[in-house]
Amino acid sequence: MTESATSAEMLPGLAAAVLAVAGPSIGGVVLSGPSGPGRDAWLQGLLQHLDPARPWIRVPISVTDERLLGGLDLGATLSSGKPVFSSGLLAQADGGLLELRMAERQSPATCAAVAAVLDEGCVRVERDGLTRVEPARFTVAALDEAVEDDAPLDLALRDRLGLTIETAQLGDGPLLSGFDAEDCRVARARMAQVAVADADYDRVCSTSDALGISSPRAALQTIAAARALAALGGAGHVDDTALATATLLVLVLRIPGALEMLGAEPPAEDAPDMPEDAAPEPPSGSPESAPDAQQNDSVADGQRPDTVDDADTASLPSGLLASLAQLAASQRQRVPAGRAGARARARHRGRPIGNRAGLPVDGNRLDVPATLKAAAPLQRLRQRRATAPVAVRADDLRVRVFQQKRSTTTLFVVDASGSAAIQRLAETKGAVELLLAECYVRRDQVALIAFRNEHAELLLPPTRSLVRAKRALSSLPGGGATPLAHGLAMARDVSDACSERGEQPLIVVMTDARANVDLDGVRGGPDAFEQALAIARDIATRGHTVLSIDTGRRPGQRAQQLADALQARYLPLPFADAHTVCAAVRGAAA
Repeated sequence: MTESATSAEMLPGLAAAVLAVAGPSIGGVVLSGPSGPGRDAWLQGLLQHLDPARPWIRVPISVTDERLLGGLDLGATLSSGKPVFSSGLLAQADGGLLELRMAERQSPATCAAVAAVLDEGCVRVERDGLTRVEPARFTVAALDEAVEDDAPLDLALRDRLGLTIETAQLGDGPLLSGFDAEDCRVARARMAQVAVADADYDRVCSTSDALGISSPRAALQTIAAARALAALGGAGHVDDTALATATLLVLVLRIPGALEMLGAEPPAEDAPDMPEDAAPEPPSGSPESAPDAQQNDSVADGQRPDTVDDADTASLPSGLLASLAQLAASQRQRVPAGRAGARARARHRGRPIGNRAGLPVDGNRLDVPATLKAAAPLQRLRQRRATAPVAVRADDLRVRVFQQKRSTTTLFVVDASGSAAIQRLAETKGAVELLLAECYVRRDQVALIAFRNEHAELLLPPTRSLVRAKRALSSLPGGGATPLAHGLAMARDVSDACSERGEQPLIVVMTDARANVDLDGVRGGPDAFEQALAIARDIATRGHTVLSIDTGRRPGQRAQQLADALQARYLPLPFADAHTVCAAVRGAAA
């Protein structure tokens, strides 16, 4: 392998060859980016490096636990009268490749199951009255199509996949690796005999630490890739070129944007001085490059004349390590913009996530396959007394369990009374607009209730429309009395309606709590504040998340009492701006 093998154009092809040789030792590859001809061409190139007899199993996003892990074969069990096990996709992928479609959207249970099998090399199943252990050593190709605001790939699974390829940097032409399926087959048989010096472990660990990669798996994956590259080149030990290329493939390319940086021309002052007639370094497997016996002995003993720091400098181009470390730090500071919504179990609707023992009453749906599977192992005993083809008893009945995403509805309850109303409404308008900008990725909605004079008004029903929010806020007048009880009563009704629709209400009350209008519309009534406290306690019993913002000129005792009655977080913000209010709402929703 020559130095040209470390060029940016060669890295995707070398990654495919390394994955074909040392797949289970590296875990797999993350293909990061949108689908397209470049990704398809890379997968096709990987297929050409693999043994065609090995399985290639695709896991859809809708896969169930039973299909993934295995379970009872209902037809065979009913025919034989005894439990018959059916293998899942993970066991079927043993010795081959497992392709995870839309990996960023795979459920945590699916990602955890794949990660556990990568660790243990086998599938352990205990379900439907069966216990089974099946071998499952495979390589994973995770197709991660997440954009900037989407949730990232499951971190536990990501840590176990050593290679990373950005699809945006791939061309649609054939991969340039210099190896074919036969070369990879020979290298797989030779890889176990490739020697690695102790100093190489130190070099990889120091480089990983310099890039801010804390997982020890990354260093082990780099060593495995270096051994695969050495085996592909016919060498008996890991040399500097193989180690440097493995460092690029495993450590550097996992940093977004690193491949583009590698393709850039280095500064002139960083280029090493070399005579014009100097010949390039010959391949490591050629006779001209073979080291003498003394050097071979020193390598085998783990002794090198270089220090660890000098070796690190030799592994990557000058100045590249510092630039990549800075790029990695900036990537770690990025946080996804929103949430896809909290998940909660539901009885009647949503995505099926399993079943439980129970009767199909009160709207519960009967899970027929699960019911038959519960009854199937006992048919031989029951057929002695039953006349039906399948004897099912009440203990066998299973009902479906659903999971439903709950989007958040942020309900602003704004005090529009008094001389300071214009300032408060300006702050609220800015906060609503800032929150609405995130609604698309958060799947959240915003609603607005304003109260002044004798009543409260729902100015903005739950919506994601920024245009509607601006229109409602721009036409809102301010001033007058403070019907706090009316505003809280309407907030209770709107939040109850949100809960019935399966949404998660977040109530933001912005007031100084100086109530002077009771529920009958009487101004100056002595019971105005007590009525507001009673409604606040009623809201607290519903378990909604509430944020109480004291908008008075200075923190007041009544506002604190209102927050206590609401069981809300109290936030005195006499000089709050839109960004402060928005940050407070985000904190309450977290």
